[in-house]
Amino acid sequence: DQQGANMAVHVDPFPSVTGLGGVEGLVMAHKNHWGDKAGRDALHRTPVVEVKGNDLSTPRMANIASEVKHKGKSKLHISSRRYMFSIATLKALITTPAVFRPSLDMVSDLAYVVFDAADLTATPTAHCVALLNRTPAKSFTSPAELEEVISAVHAQDSSAPFRRLLGSTTTAAAPGAVARRGGVHAPGGAGQRDQAADAAGGPRPRLSGAGGHSHKQPRPQKPSNGQLIVILVTDNDATHLAVQLSLSVMRPGKDLVVFVTVVNGELAEPGGRELCRKYEALAKTTLTETWVEVLVKGSMPLVETLEQFVDDIGGDLVVFGSQGLAQGANAVTIGSVSLSLIKSIRQPVIMVKANAKNAAIAWDKDKLKCMVQVDHTSRPLLKYVSAKLLSAVRYDRLYLARGGATDKSHQESVTSRRLLENFGDIAAGFHYTPIKRPLDGLFEEEGCKVADVEKVHIMAVQAPLGRAVPDSIIKLIKNTRSAVLIYKSNDAW
Repeated sequence: DQQGANMAVHVDPFPSVTGLGGVEGLVMAHKNHWGDKAGRDALHRTPVVEVKGNDLSTPRMANIASEVKHKGKSKLHISSRRYMFSIATLKALITTPAVFRPSLDMVSDLAYVVFDAADLTATPTAHCVALLNRTPAKSFTSPAELEEVISAVHAQDSSAPFRRLLGSTTTAAAPGAVARRGGVHAPGGAGQRDQAADAAGGPRPRLSGAGGHSHKQPRPQKPSNGQLIVILVTDNDATHLAVQLSLSVMRPGKDLVVFVTVVNGELAEPGGRELCRKYEALAKTTLTETWVEVLVKGSMPLVETLEQFVDDIGGDLVVFGSQGLAQGANAVTIGSVSLSLIKSIRQPVIMVKANAKNAAIAWDKDKLKCMVQVDHTSRPLLKYVSAKLLSAVRYDRLYLARGGATDKSHQESVTSRRLLENFGDIAAGFHYTPIKRPLDGLFEEEGCKVADVEKVHIMAVQAPLGRAVPDSIIKLIKNTRSAVLIYKSNDAW
């Protein structure tokens, strides 16, 4: 971007002109740039052209290669056949088939016409730069190296500093990319929902897409192997804390994050969209796919509007902040929108209070800590936390806490010991080494004290399906300074 290039090729040093017959391609700079000393000293600053290996066998090209070697102080650079360009740039370069110089390739006595990406470096509209590693780059040349390549790519994708570096570059280029695409379309499926609502005679919220388009536009496809995370956005400190925590939960390349807010009228849509995009910019730094949705409130209650949207879009996890429940034991639960959402939404919910100081986390530096309540029925909760929230590659910490685990003599009971061991075996199957904590008192009391000492980010509990929330969970929400995950299930395994 700094050099104004629209494509790049990765090169490796090649110190000799002998044996060019086995070279995939020779990378050379334009002749009119050789007069610039900076062009000779910094290869990546000079526009280059790649000559294919098939074209290097002629006497004329051998002489040219010798001349390049002399001017380059006995150094040549060969192509690694790895190119970088955007789809928009590729379309602009391939304006006609004449940009290619076809070659023939023989495979099993059959001749194939081959179009090579190296020819694109010589097109009039191309400005190609060469990228050279400080150390020789490893090449994937045989199936035996597949395991090593997968491990290297996985380690790179799991590197938070790498994701932040690449994400910051992507975020900076996002406005121009959106403008070239003509804006972002709104989630679809709304037309069918509207018809169903009209047939039933019921009210419905009006959807407004992230780009200001009609609510009948198609929505992004739900991830096949990841989660669709819905983040409810309001203008308060609790939402900011909830978004910061969710950055550690997002998995790039797998999850889709939808930011949604509800406004009272169409005139308030631009403000609501701007609020969502402020948090969307934070999520983009993790390289996770994002989406913005603005709902215009109709005659339906707010909770029902959000519940219907989460169901319609197929959300897997709902995250929101709570300002009203930050008063601790004095918090008023009657009429609380946050508690109403917990009761109504059947998907897993992460609620973050405005005073949840333990929930503060830097996603690219800190390890996520989660405390799971150990109970006879909470095995589905443990499996969900291990598979969907925590990352073993990042060495996240998993705490297993069993309330009332000791008898009158403060000795751990046999039942609690067996439960903790069983839950530990389940966690080991997901490559975690959990920290087991038998508690003298109740989980919603003693567990909060342990969470404060260990700085646990999320306390996870399982609730039965339905709209009833046990008093123990309400008490936990009031007492804790961590985020709370409520996972609803009636299954014991």
